[in-house]
Amino acid sequence: MQAPFNFVPLAEEVFFPDWADQISHDVPFSDGQSGMIRIRMTAKTPVFVRNGHTRDDKENKSEEYKSFSHTPDGRFFIPATSVKGMVRNILEIASFGKMAQISNKRYSIRDLHLRAYLDYFRSHKVRCGWMDIDVRNGIATVSDLGEPGRIGTDEIDALLGLSGNRALESFITQGNLTTEKNRFAKAKYLLLNEAQRRQMHSSFVPIANPNRNKVDPRKMYKYGNGGRLGTVVLTGQPGRRSPGKGKFYEFIFFDEVKATYKLDMNEENGVYDDFCFIYNDSEDWKYWKKTGQRIPVFFTVENGQIQYMGLSYLFKLPFKKHLKEFLNKMHRSKQRDLAECIFGTVDGEALKGRVQFSHAFCSNPQVGEEVRPYMGSPKPTYYPIYTQQQGRNGLMYDEIKNKMLTYKTFLDEDAKLRGWKRYPVREAAVGNPPVPNGQDQNTSPFRPLKPGCVFECTVRYHNLRECELGALIYALNVTDTCFYSLGFCKPYGYGVVKMELLDMAKEERDRLRKIFTDMMVQKIPDYQRTSQLLELKAMMAIQENGLLEQLAYLRDPKDFAKLKKQNIKNKEYGEYQRNYTELIRREVKVKKQTAEALEAEITYAEKGTVKAKLLKTGERLVVDMNGRYDKLKIGNRIVVNKIKRGGSTVLLYLRKA
Repeated sequence: MQAPFNFVPLAEEVFFPDWADQISHDVPFSDGQSGMIRIRMTAKTPVFVRNGHTRDDKENKSEEYKSFSHTPDGRFFIPATSVKGMVRNILEIASFGKMAQISNKRYSIRDLHLRAYLDYFRSHKVRCGWMDIDVRNGIATVSDLGEPGRIGTDEIDALLGLSGNRALESFITQGNLTTEKNRFAKAKYLLLNEAQRRQMHSSFVPIANPNRNKVDPRKMYKYGNGGRLGTVVLTGQPGRRSPGKGKFYEFIFFDEVKATYKLDMNEENGVYDDFCFIYNDSEDWKYWKKTGQRIPVFFTVENGQIQYMGLSYLFKLPFKKHLKEFLNKMHRSKQRDLAECIFGTVDGEALKGRVQFSHAFCSNPQVGEEVRPYMGSPKPTYYPIYTQQQGRNGLMYDEIKNKMLTYKTFLDEDAKLRGWKRYPVREAAVGNPPVPNGQDQNTSPFRPLKPGCVFECTVRYHNLRECELGALIYALNVTDTCFYSLGFCKPYGYGVVKMELLDMAKEERDRLRKIFTDMMVQKIPDYQRTSQLLELKAMMAIQENGLLEQLAYLRDPKDFAKLKKQNIKNKEYGEYQRNYTELIRREVKVKKQTAEALEAEITYAEKGTVKAKLLKTGERLVVDMNGRYDKLKIGNRIVVNKIKRGGSTVLLYLRKA
């Protein structure tokens, strides 16, 4: 399961300092210390931090948007908040702190291959209705129209007089649905003029289920006088339709109101708040809000109130709980952990931090060439990566019991978060990373500063106990072989820096670090060998170049579905992401076992996809570029390894021949 990031697992136990309630800015601790530490950060890979742009800058991708963070007079700097956030995260992990600084929103999932998802809709009746928004009074009113009817696209075309390229049937069967925006209902509505939209309210009569959709129990309708009055509602399209498969029908919202529900728009984590968060990036949600019209919604009802709500019949199903509720009680405690004691907190009783960072200014800036990466990645709903799994060796399969294992998802009450998300430090990619088909407009251009640039800043601390100062020193210098990462484009290896503490003797640094680690050893058994410390240090160490070919995005969206597909008859068990230290051990083992480097000839190279033919056998396969972005052309000779990936065979790129 490849991805450019991994996780430091959460500890079950959280360390809460027993002096947390004694902290004061006015009354010093008996061992309290105040002072200043100068830090030097040297860029080992290109680095980029964006700061101070407007929304127009972002939309137009202006020169200001592409530029490194700078002062009005042109001095490049890394904002203090970026440095502080990087250091605080390491201290949280190293001190077994709470995972407190995460969103507490309710995420959702729409997975037609997941039994738990489908079981919900089998056991709950989906209703439809119109939602009217009263912004002034903060109330959203939903009319319950009962179960929606179904109508074929050919019937809609006949009703609205659509034909040719503007016909709905033609759009679905022949339209360019590889473009994500064309799959939203908005694209269908844009085919219609105002008169046609008014025609969508009409009279409909029931018909028998057509042969091509026998398994759908919902009632089918066609246009006909003397029938039930209702309005045709168009929804999104999962993909292009083909004979016998795909989405064939749209919906009818009938005029009979069964009930009315009031939703508080200002209730935090309420039904409306969850709905807005889940559909925040939806083109359809943006479209309906812009029109100012009533909004067609689908929902389920529990105990006389709307439980969940969405913009399609099989809508995005919210998780059982909000994100923080999947943490254990210690991680949700109001007690202060060590990071909150040092850096401050606004959760519960506010506490001002006793450590301040200055901006880190660059003394030798060298601006590199423009880079235009596509920053796509799995969402927190992708359970093979974001949820703790009980598989073995990266597969959801128990070899001992010869049993396929069930994925844990956030639809399960006992699901657990993987932990702190981190991007392992690595050498930066050269050139522009490949962009998936249809995503050229979704790149994020920038001009990084080149490797070798030096940044310096100052850390001021006030009334820190020696163990707290030791913790800060530890976070600033985990080991002499550890590297730090900050800024933009970390998935491609950008932003790797080496941290140095200036004006502090090594003996004093080591003494303070030891005070901290000795305290942690007393609190956490075998502290230095815990998975938290081992994973953190592994991800802060640059591995041998090219060793971890798994530190790359999956380029084809179909791969995400393929990797979690489970079919025991076909020996498709599903994969999950293993911890980083396991991947390192596996990659070293695989590299040692690689007996043959094969020559191949490029047969296709376009828009991030590369294919090649093995010269020895003539076999044609897709090439995994191993995180490299060499410009290859048809006919180029390359050296590859033949490997298995997600049940398929691919070629792993090594170098040009």
